[in-house]
Amino acid sequence: MASENDTNHAADAGVNSRQVSGEQEFGVESISEVLDKVIEEIRQGPGRIEKDLTEARIVGKYRTQLMRVWDIQAEQACSMLEDVKARARGYKLFGSELFRELQEKGIESMDDWNEYASVTERDGELFAEICDVQTSVSHIRVCLASFPEMGKEDDLGPETRKKSGD
Repeated sequence: MASENDTNHAADAGVNSRQVSGEQEFGVESISEVLDKVIEEIRQGPGRIEKDLTEARIVGKYRTQLMRVWDIQAEQACSMLEDVKARARGYKLFGSELFRELQEKGIESMDDWNEYASVTERDGELFAEICDVQTSVSHIRVCLASFPEMGKEDDLGPETRKKSGD
C-alpha cells in the first residue's frame, strides 16, 4: 500500500512541477485547420449529393426538396463549426495573456502557482484582519515602517518574545 501512495505522490509531483508559463501552444492552429477542412467538406456535400441524385434519376421535385433541406442543414453545421473555430481563437488569446501574466509574476510551475495563490489568500485574510482593527491607515503605516528598525524578530513578533522571555 505504501508503494501505491509513493507512486501517486510521484505522479502528483510531476503534475505540480509542470511548466505553466513560457512558450505554450494550445494546438489551436491545427484545430482551426481541421475545422476549415470539415467546413469545406460539408459545403461541398450538397453538390455531390445533387450529382448522385441526378445519376440515380431521382425526380426533380424530390431532388429540389432534398437539396433545399441539405443546404439548410449544411449551413447550420458550418455556422456552428465557425463558432467553435472563433471560440478556439478566443481561448488561445486568453491562454497567451494568462501565460504572459504568469511569466511576469515569475510563476513557472504549478507549485509556484499554488504558493502564489496561498500567499495571496493569506495576505487577503491579513488585510481583512487589519481592517477589522478599525485603526487609521496612518497609524498602520507608522507601525509597518518601524519593523525594519526593530531588527529580525521571530514570526510571532516582538511582543510575544518579550512575554515569553519574562
